[in-house]
Amino acid sequence: MHNCWVREYKGLEAEREATAKKRSRRIARVQEESMANVAKIVEIKEKEFDDKMKSKYGHSQWVKTDFEG
Repeated sequence: MHNCWVREYKGLEAEREATAKKRSRRIARVQEESMANVAKIVEIKEKEFDDKMKSKYGHSQWVKTDFEG
């Protein structure tokens, strides 16, 4: 009877570890996708800002100051 419990516990422990690995991989993938989304949003915002500055100050290339990044 004791051996049965030990085997069952080891099985549950392995299952728990596999679930934790899956969860960890899923979290890492979501974080990676989130960072990619943030980078894309920043890129779009920068382009919108550049377009706004070009339309406001003309089509010549305007120079970013230290404050603008």
